[in-house]
Amino acid sequence: EGTTTSLSVTFPTRLAGLAGFYGVRGVYSSKEGVDLGSIPQLLLPPGSAGPVESTLTKTGYWYFSTSVQQYLYQDPTNPAAGWGLFAEAAISDGNPNPFAWRFVGGLGGNSPLPGREHDLWGVAYFKYGFSSELKDGLAVAGIGIDDEQGVEVFYNVALKPWLRLTADLQWIDTAHTNRDDAVIGAVRLQTKF
Repeated sequence: EGTTTSLSVTFPTRLAGLAGFYGVRGVYSSKEGVDLGSIPQLLLPPGSAGPVESTLTKTGYWYFSTSVQQYLYQDPTNPAAGWGLFAEAAISDGNPNPFAWRFVGGLGGNSPLPGREHDLWGVAYFKYGFSSELKDGLAVAGIGIDDEQGVEVFYNVALKPWLRLTADLQWIDTAHTNRDDAVIGAVRLQTKF
């Protein structure tokens, strides 16, 4: 069926005395997947897109990413507490993987508010770039997609060591070209036993 090989390296670092991690990852697979360039042949009635290929698969794909997690503040009395930035950027061949590239990044960690050090917070942004083969193939069937992006913000209040309340808000600019943006809010109560 094929093999998948993944190699990743993570480098722990200290910048201005603050801990961080930087990494790279590469993946190659010889496994077969659906050839996204064949989507028109899969969606249209037989004969309308010319002769159907004997195979609708593509062998092999690759993926590469780089990532960072870097504290911008660490509590001098507890180095595991603090807040900082995180990010990951990735590219792939875009076929049979539906994503040609993606980016995720944000800030988060323990609350910097005095007396609320056990609270957690975060804000993040993402953007996914779909492959041109997927976009072009779905367009033949009248399904328009574009790149997708969004933002998420949350605050997690430590009411007790065993009880947490989280408020979360997300905005998503959906990939579907004929759909409106989505805004989603949520509140969650978590109990630890």
